[in-house]
Amino acid sequence: MKLSDKLQNWVEAGLINPAQAKSIMDFESEQGSRPYAMYSFVILGVAVISVGLISLIAANWEFIPDSLKLLGDFSILTGTALAIFYFREKKILFYSLAVFFSLFVLASIGLISQIYHTSGELYQAVGLALFLTAPLMLLQSGRFLTHLWLIGFCFVFLSFANDHFPYTGEFELNNVHMLTLGSALLLISLLFRNLGGDVEAHSRATLFWALAALTFSSFAFSFLDFSESEVRDTGVEMGVLVPSILLVCSAAYSFFMLPRALSRRIMVLITFALLYFLFFFSIFVYPVGDKSIYLALIFILLAMSAGITFFDYRFVFDFFLVMAGIRFLIVYFELFEDLATTGLGLILAGLVIIGGVVLYTKSRSRIQSYLQERLK
Repeated sequence: MKLSDKLQNWVEAGLINPAQAKSIMDFESEQGSRPYAMYSFVILGVAVISVGLISLIAANWEFIPDSLKLLGDFSILTGTALAIFYFREKKILFYSLAVFFSLFVLASIGLISQIYHTSGELYQAVGLALFLTAPLMLLQSGRFLTHLWLIGFCFVFLSFANDHFPYTGEFELNNVHMLTLGSALLLISLLFRNLGGDVEAHSRATLFWALAALTFSSFAFSFLDFSESEVRDTGVEMGVLVPSILLVCSAAYSFFMLPRALSRRIMVLITFALLYFLFFFSIFVYPVGDKSIYLALIFILLAMSAGITFFDYRFVFDFFLVMAGIRFLIVYFELFEDLATTGLGLILAGLVIIGGVVLYTKSRSRIQSYLQERLK
């Protein structure tokens, strides 16, 4: 709903008077908003220029001496770096040049590797590029470059972990690396919150990828009912030590450092406890009968707990409730497999989905109001 419509509803409900509504509208108009369309076209323009340069060079690649290639490459890098410093006060130019420079650093590493025939993996080149562009990423406030940098970080982390610490006996155990990645990003995000300035602005982007990694790993663990023979001699005991420590540190920081009510902090601890219990139960608890059902129930509780923890972020709240609903439906099909293959089972499942959506839509405001009162 638009702000003008909200203000009109508030005036009609007697919450504010017309003069206050006009003052609010004038204030919000003066504040302005981030020009997402402008930033999108800037990024598109940078991409087109980059592709044009690559095409121009590729067409004459064989005829260009290696020394000239390197001279041209470092000239472009130096010129871009000087332009970034010169236009540091002009946000649009600074941001577009920063994106171009970051992408060109990776291209330069590839060029040097091609000329000198150095061996190595792709994630090593990406890791070096991330290291060189990290200060620039931290100095700017745009979201695209931050998300791009974090995508590269996730790729490097997982590639390095799978390359150097693989669980060859049981491939599914490599999901521990995803759990470690999410735990590390979560702790970094929490630490970024209190640094202030542009660094604090990167906290939300880091939190997004932390939640994405933790959600993926926990959802996967809810299906992985390992047996003792599958885990034996894999060395996973040491592998889970790192994410365990990171989760404990994140839980302690959230409980003692975040300015939240005690009830909200207790809910955060419950969420961390359920996450830890989920992967611990998946890997180290056996035999317990139908283990997959227990894992599904733990994940459903975890998703609902996470949704309650982030109740004031509507998208995150809805996302975790949807994840809980999806896992519940999968359990339904697993428990009633014979019935689910019939038309009656599918009709019943559809009615359950529609009924749940209608019920949630009608009661969402009341649920969030109740949580607002209890978990301020």
